[in-house]
Amino acid sequence: MSESGSYFRLTLFFLALIFAASAVQSADALAQSGTVAVVTSRYANIRSGPGIGYTRLGRVYQNERLPVTDIRAEWIEVAYRGRGAWIFGKLVSLETTGPSQAEIDRVELKVRDLNNRLDQLTGKIEQAAEVVQRSYPAPPPETTITATARPRKKKLSVVRVSPAWIFIPGGPRLAAGDRLRGYGLLGLSAACAGGGYYFHDRYRGYRDDYRALDASAQAEEFSTLFDKADNRRKVSEALLYAAAGMYALNVLDYFFFLPRAMAGVSVQGAQPGSGRIKLSMSTEF
Repeated sequence: MSESGSYFRLTLFFLALIFAASAVQSADALAQSGTVAVVTSRYANIRSGPGIGYTRLGRVYQNERLPVTDIRAEWIEVAYRGRGAWIFGKLVSLETTGPSQAEIDRVELKVRDLNNRLDQLTGKIEQAAEVVQRSYPAPPPETTITATARPRKKKLSVVRVSPAWIFIPGGPRLAAGDRLRGYGLLGLSAACAGGGYYFHDRYRGYRDDYRALDASAQAEEFSTLFDKADNRRKVSEALLYAAAGMYALNVLDYFFFLPRAMAGVSVQGAQPGSGRIKLSMSTEF
């Protein structure tokens, strides 16, 4: 198909995405219209924003029901005294009352209407693409010959590397003259180790703050500090494990992949019947 026909196909694809998004948005609005938050703890604070740093607007108690208007990762927006407010998600449970039959019929009717409009638009675009293809036929393909040159690999000079270099990440490669791999392995190891130490220090700070909280503090404060400390601990362990893996890779690279000279001995007879043996030493890389 010609280039113009491809443009029509792309236009059809994007229009289909727009109509599908409209249908999904209508369905989501219908699903959230009957959702309520039921307070499960003894009490919960209502705040002006999704966080403990926002202003406290009031307090609700166990089994109170609040209409839900938005859902975040840890906080839920509810309708409170005629305005939008936020409550901590772990202190409530969500219940869905379900839409009425009239709302379901209305959404189904809208979806069918969108499908009909999409089918009509698809037919028109297909007809236009056929007209363009007949008016502007695609030119015959040109035969081209492309020659590519394969780059030659740079051979590393074989040198004797001391085993003491394996204690430095990237050290064997640097001693052998391979600066790119040597500095790369050294930089990755240092970055992983430094990042692991940094996040471990952050984890200890959040852990100390968690332990310093008074027993009368709110449950959401305990939960927030615990989640932050646990996340920093996981990141710290992952980075430190990665640093250890880089060091192990450095040791394996020294013993199995670093170019080094291998000596061999061959035995040949000097002359038939002379009774002498000729020894020759050869070196292979």
